Amino acid sequence: MGIGADILTGLRRATLRRRLSRRLDRHRATGDPQAVLAAPARAVAERLAAAVGDRADLPSLRALARFHAACGEERGPDDGRADRLRARELADRMRSVDPDAVPESVIAPSGRSEALEPPGDDPALALLADALRSGDGAPAMEAARLLRQELRSRPDDPERGITLALLGGALLIASATGTPGADVDETVDVLRAATAALEDDPDGASAVGQLGWALALRYLDRGSASDRDEAVEALRESSVLVAGDPAQMVVTLTLLGGLLLERFAADGRPSDEAEALDVLRDATARTAADPAGVGEFAGLAVPAHLRPSPGKAPALLGSALYERFVSGRGPADLDEAIDALRTALSFDGTTWHGGAPQPGSGASSAIGGDSRLHTLLNLGSALISRYDRDGTPGDADEGIALLDEAARSRPSGDPDRALTYGRLGIVLTRALGHRDAAADLSRGIEALREAVAATPDTDAGRADRLADLGQALLDRFVVSGAYDPDETIETLRAAVAATGEGHPDRSRRLTSLGTGLWTRFQRVGGLADLDEAIGLGRRAVAAAAPGSFDERASRLMLAAWLHGRFRRTRQDVDLEEALEAIRRAVALTGDDPETRGVALATLGTLLQSRFQHRGAPEDLRAAVEALRAGVELRPADHPRGRALARANLANALRLAFDQGGPLSDIDEAVDALRGKLPFDADVVNLAATTCALGEALASRYRRTREEATRREALGCLLEVADMVAAPAHLRLQAAKAWTALAADVEDWPDAVAGASRATELLALLAWRGLPRRDQERLLFDHEGLAGDAAAYALLAGDSGRALEMLEHGRGVLLGQALDTRTDIGGLRSRRPDLARRLEEIRDALDSGGSGDLVPGQPPADARPATGADYERRLLLAREWDGLVERIRRLDGSLAGFLRRPDASRLRGVAAEGPVVVLNVCDLRSDALVLTAGRLLTVPLPDVTPQRVAEYVVDFYLALQDPAKPSARAALEDTLAWLWDAAAEPVLDTLGLSAVPPDGTPPRLWWVPTGLLTLLPLHAAGRADDGVLDRVVSSYAPTVGALAHARNAVRAPGATRVTVVAMPGDGLPNARRESEDIARLFPGVRQLVDGGATRDAVLRALPASHVVHFACHGAQDLEDPSRGHLRLHDGILDVLELSRLRLGTAELAYLSACQSATGGIALADEAVHLASAFQLAGYRQVIGTLWPIEDAAAADIARDVYTRLRREDGAPATDEAAAALHTAVRRARAAHPREPHLWASHIHLGP
Repeated sequence: MGIGADILTGLRRATLRRRLSRRLDRHRATGDPQAVLAAPARAVAERLAAAVGDRADLPSLRALARFHAACGEERGPDDGRADRLRARELADRMRSVDPDAVPESVIAPSGRSEALEPPGDDPALALLADALRSGDGAPAMEAARLLRQELRSRPDDPERGITLALLGGALLIASATGTPGADVDETVDVLRAATAALEDDPDGASAVGQLGWALALRYLDRGSASDRDEAVEALRESSVLVAGDPAQMVVTLTLLGGLLLERFAADGRPSDEAEALDVLRDATARTAADPAGVGEFAGLAVPAHLRPSPGKAPALLGSALYERFVSGRGPADLDEAIDALRTALSFDGTTWHGGAPQPGSGASSAIGGDSRLHTLLNLGSALISRYDRDGTPGDADEGIALLDEAARSRPSGDPDRALTYGRLGIVLTRALGHRDAAADLSRGIEALREAVAATPDTDAGRADRLADLGQALLDRFVVSGAYDPDETIETLRAAVAATGEGHPDRSRRLTSLGTGLWTRFQRVGGLADLDEAIGLGRRAVAAAAPGSFDERASRLMLAAWLHGRFRRTRQDVDLEEALEAIRRAVALTGDDPETRGVALATLGTLLQSRFQHRGAPEDLRAAVEALRAGVELRPADHPRGRALARANLANALRLAFDQGGPLSDIDEAVDALRGKLPFDADVVNLAATTCALGEALASRYRRTREEATRREALGCLLEVADMVAAPAHLRLQAAKAWTALAADVEDWPDAVAGASRATELLALLAWRGLPRRDQERLLFDHEGLAGDAAAYALLAGDSGRALEMLEHGRGVLLGQALDTRTDIGGLRSRRPDLARRLEEIRDALDSGGSGDLVPGQPPADARPATGADYERRLLLAREWDGLVERIRRLDGSLAGFLRRPDASRLRGVAAEGPVVVLNVCDLRSDALVLTAGRLLTVPLPDVTPQRVAEYVVDFYLALQDPAKPSARAALEDTLAWLWDAAAEPVLDTLGLSAVPPDGTPPRLWWVPTGLLTLLPLHAAGRADDGVLDRVVSSYAPTVGALAHARNAVRAPGATRVTVVAMPGDGLPNARRESEDIARLFPGVRQLVDGGATRDAVLRALPASHVVHFACHGAQDLEDPSRGHLRLHDGILDVLELSRLRLGTAELAYLSACQSATGGIALADEAVHLASAFQLAGYRQVIGTLWPIEDAAAADIARDVYTRLRREDGAPATDEAAAALHTAVRRARAAHPREPHLWASHIHLGP
């Protein structure tokens, strides 16, 4: 609707009357007949008569009567007869209205008077008309100037009120169009004066309406409630005064309704809303009855840009009714809202044209703005709401189409682009049952991305749009399995950051971010994600209103996340906090069956975990009870949630069955898991549930021995093991269960297939993108897997496969580290760009950082300082994997790039001497012996995991006080058992007998597994024979690691030696070691006591071919990554050392306690100082298996270096193994009954 149209409607008759009166005055003053007889004068009179029509407009009737009387007088008796008759007819009309209203002068003008106006048309009115036609405020400002002059020059003008009204109209046009110089305050003041001057004049209605418009305009600009309220009163009065004019009535009622809605929104008075709805219904009905008339005023064709929109009133009505429905104030208003909005949209040009107040920084959608846009948005949303209520598919489809039209109508840079795309995105990302959910979700995410991109950082709505996008990205994972953790988490982080403390949605957004991190944890396994999620969950609980839905939801998720961390770390405190959180959530659910069902199911899984952890039967009984209740409360129309609840119940029933429960328990479990699972693309839950069914069927088979049950179980487990998109831990769990089921019936080939899959999955489980601590914790749960796999292969008669699985399943972390140290010269010659990028990623991954901090501590904020480092590592690792796959596809010669070697390649490592891999397993224990020509298998029936563990315990207990006779006997007994059970059978098979005193013993490499890594195989023997008498022993953590050390390029140039000694740290003989080495190798760099700082040592290592440490060392058998060397001002630990890349490294001699001792935990990962130095680049390392005595260590070191010194004074590092062998034999000869003094030192390397 347009201001110009309203002005024309109200002022049309007044302006025509004003022009006609001016001609009559000139006729009377000058006697010029043409003043009334000229054609323009006749045209004005005719137009005024048409505008008056049947109205009782006395001033206009009077002017017309005077005009026709004057014309009759000038035309004469005959020609003027018609005009005289017309004058009498008009006089009669005036008398019918007011008998005293017709003075004689009206129809019998006499005399002449002074001229009141020069000849010509009114220039002010011409300018005003121009402004109305063009929508340009400049002519209106010029009209205002002329009208001001007229008011000043005619202070006693009887038509002053009309002139003020015209001035007010001109100023209103100028103000509404933002014309420079326009002043809305002057506009209001002038129109107030006009209204007062025309108080009893019929044309006063026009001035009142204009005043209402001007006050509304100032209200929009300044937000003054007093202006709004005065505008309402003016428009109420105007609606009465113009009741007989349909066009003005629609205009007035529509603006009045909009202002009343504004006041209701501000003050909440129901009477305002009720009145607004009534007047808008009236305006809508009038519009619907004659929509064309809204743009046509008394036969006057209004220019298109000034026409009021016939759709504005129904648009406002529909929007107000829909808002009532959404708020719950008008549950029955939805259908009327949709009808009204459809009516609005049915009119052409549903845009507020012309001079209407446009929405700016404070504009109101109720009385300004793009009406068609908001109608599309509101009608689309209303149809979606009716779909939710009634389920009619057509409503949803039409609603989405309208929202899509609204969004596509907004070009880039449009201020409404964010709003429209945001609304469309929200609707599309919902699950609308009859539509393609995945396709809609993808479209919705793109729409929400557009909305976020179109929203300025300073916009208050940005947080909402970020939260909507983040939630949609999470939902896409459930619907389609597609998950971009980086975008999801980054988006949710931004949403939290943009949501201030105290915001009603803060708790929900903290929970959403935690859910994103939890989802990535489930797929990747990084505990940093879970730690952060738990911190967010605690904050979400604190931010939620007590007793609210948000508190229930945040407690539910916090319990799930704490449970997840408990399953990884086994910390009781997490389990108890989780139980406390979920019990509170259960209490808060009240009468809400669905939420209560979820909470009870979570409580049941927690109690099940506590049973598995502590073994209390009452926990398992309570778990089953809670889970059954959870299943019963989950509604049937939520199949996904119900299926998850049934799966959790099935797991608990399987546990009960395995504890001796009745067959009915496992039958109920199987029934709960069978059938089509409603997960489709939700691969995590699909894999978990299918695996649970396979394990339940396996349990049933072990009780019933029904072959059909076993086959069904195997089918389920194979399906999960082959799910490439499923998390590695679920695939590995299925592969292990598959292996065990095959082994149950001694189907060794199938057991090998399952075990092979399981060992291959270990590298995926402990993915290189994870921090080292997470990798170790994940591998800890699968210790012994490689040994079992090798045993199955040997039972199947395939020793080569056994060796391959030992290599794939052991030293997983070591293998990943060696990958980053593999020479890529061949790749560099072909694709230098790929080689360069691979090296850049390698260096970035090797830099380590905060990702290896000990987990378990929740972050202080949504994104801790370490979060960026962790996420950067994930991105780098993904890029590494993609780059390696790309390289393998370059050509056939690179197909094996960075792949683990197969058995044929591994045999080549034995070219310089046999390599003995000792596998210890309950099924069978064997030595796999690689020689230059073949792979031998030597059964070791007396080596069992239990016996190895017993000897390890006895041996290390004896080392605590080796001088005691019982301890000495235990040490000798262990060495004798090692000889009898393991070493002698191997050496005899190889035909390696005792070497004459003057002979040169052959080389042999030991690759022990499991706890056997803690025992000195090189010292095995009895008094008359032993390993030391037959071979020079070296060790390797894996065959692949030995091959890598052999292939390493020797450092060029003169050999430089560095000694790090800490005699002042309670090791007086460390000084002797330092001095002995300095005498043997002049020019040695010595870092002693205060000089042996961390920085000094780290600076010296890159330039040192040989480094010797004579200091304290320590190892944590439960957490071997904590192993370290103690320096003057701190420690060098395993992880820090393993990240170094030293190009000159040849030999590291670690004359420190336990420097080659792995751990009881992760025994197959070779996590110790010696392997860390090998990873840093030292081809050969001498270390110790247990704490050593200071003096004995110095003696052995002296003997080793004496043997290594060449004639030119440089150390012959290639002779390190032989030199150590000789030194140990010499120490044994000196202390034959004290192996603790000489058997600790071992050599690692080629």
